[in-house]
Amino acid sequence: MKKSFCNLSHLQMAFGFTLLVSGVAIGQMRTITGTVTENNQPVKGVSVFQEGKEEVAVTNAAGVYRVQVSGENPVIIYRHPDYPERKITLGSRITVNISLGKEKEIEEVVLNAGYYKVKNKERTGSIAKISAKDIENQPVTNVLASAQGRMSGVSITQNSGTPGGGFDIQIRGKNSIRREGNEPLYIIDGVPQASETPSLYSNRILPWSSINPLNAINPNDIESFEILKDADATAIYGSRGANGVIIVTTKRGKKGRSELKLNTSYSLSRITRPMELMNTEQYISMRKQGFQNDNVPYPATMYDINGTWDQSRYTDWQKELIGGTADAYAVQLSLSGGSEITSYNISYGHNEQSTVLPADFRYRTDNVNANFSYFTPDRRLEFNFVNMFSFQKNNVQNDDLTLKSITLSPNAPALYNTSGNINWENGTFTNPVASFLSEYINKTAFFDNGLNVSYKLFPFLSVKMNAGISYQNFEERSLKPHTINNPALGQTSLNSTSSKNNQVNFSYILEPQVVGTYQFGNHQFEALVGTTLQKTQSDQGAITGRGFESNALIDNIGAASVKTISDQVRSEYNYTAVFARFNYQLKKGIS
Repeated sequence: MKKSFCNLSHLQMAFGFTLLVSGVAIGQMRTITGTVTENNQPVKGVSVFQEGKEEVAVTNAAGVYRVQVSGENPVIIYRHPDYPERKITLGSRITVNISLGKEKEIEEVVLNAGYYKVKNKERTGSIAKISAKDIENQPVTNVLASAQGRMSGVSITQNSGTPGGGFDIQIRGKNSIRREGNEPLYIIDGVPQASETPSLYSNRILPWSSINPLNAINPNDIESFEILKDADATAIYGSRGANGVIIVTTKRGKKGRSELKLNTSYSLSRITRPMELMNTEQYISMRKQGFQNDNVPYPATMYDINGTWDQSRYTDWQKELIGGTADAYAVQLSLSGGSEITSYNISYGHNEQSTVLPADFRYRTDNVNANFSYFTPDRRLEFNFVNMFSFQKNNVQNDDLTLKSITLSPNAPALYNTSGNINWENGTFTNPVASFLSEYINKTAFFDNGLNVSYKLFPFLSVKMNAGISYQNFEERSLKPHTINNPALGQTSLNSTSSKNNQVNFSYILEPQVVGTYQFGNHQFEALVGTTLQKTQSDQGAITGRGFESNALIDNIGAASVKTISDQVRSEYNYTAVFARFNYQLKKGIS
């Protein structure tokens, strides 16, 4: 039998080669130590890592760090939020002590005044601003809720606690006795938007029947929110800006590697300050005293004191009707990044809100935002394209129970009988939860597209084009079956009603501009000349159906025995303007 020396030698050679490779790899790994200081003082919390690697070391209280690196000529990065980033090429060194240099200067605030941007210290008009940092930490569905109390001279009041409601905005007081006469101009990424959408059927649940246009924007997509408050806005926007201008700018991509982010939030809310009401004993005593003072007998319909209802019964109706816990959650997924000549930011957000009512009513929004930018290497041509899609659905009751919760007799009967059905107490009780059998639904589909192109003809002269289109389809339905009323009235499905309203808004805008900047010595001149061509078309129509063979058909107005068609209205708004701005600065940047 032959011995296989060849195979044995092969194994020995392979093992030796493995040790050699491992030795080389181990030789390439080395530990770097050092100290990070500033003005001879140690700096704590500096992240130290090799470029392209995931392992991160952090300096201790003495500023000392210890990190492993590999490769022939690695690069170490030192990063701290209060100091500029530093990069060091190691070479053959194993000890590196560095000083971070001066602390980062506070970034100068730049304001968006619509057709131009200006540093805060150089502005001539009154402009208030909140940034993404002020917005992102608040779990709200409308950025106006984040702006409340943050801007001087601006009053922002939410009309209702009902999700999806509107806001009353007054910029430096009222200009009109009509509420709609005080509405500001809304501009989203350079595209003007319609003011609050009027609703025909929500007046009992949404005060002033208004739905704010900023409901269509996810607050987490907003980079900045500015309000132009004085004549500076009117001068550049004309009559449209007479009540102030609200400018919303969405987030852009930034140069760097692609980043995928997931943001989520969840919140709970309750009514914090319920009113103090009388108990049953106090209430009955007050009621009887009133009739005694008038010297009249108890009417037959006064069931709370004439003995029909149990006068020893007590219910805290605020707790029963509006004492629930509302929840809200938001999810946003975004992808952003860019290079020297391109950048992008794409995001999707979903929000839901419930109510404090003892029923499953919800307000839902879905938002998609996409922003793309391109710059030529010489920066002569700049191109920015914004797309925004929003879908909203609000499902609420047709009546507000807040008033009923404080006016209902404390000895009123139970809401449901022993069988779990709505309790009408033999026709003596108008049950407030019967309104839950009705329904108010509104849906909004919103699309906004903006394009901004700038080309530098000469170092001192540029031409720009701002263009955009906006589309909104708003539909609302109000369903009121006869079962929401007291059975003692003897109604049938022939008394049920179904209403539908639809409103479509479409607008476009074109704004060519010429921008010039010239500087010599301590003098700088800036000029802006442009024109605006804007058209908005609105179509609105409503129909109501009454009388159905069955409430199962109430969602189909075509099945109604009587149909009432409201006016079908088409309105057009055309706006043409020429605007100009001239600015002169002496010794710019010299304090």
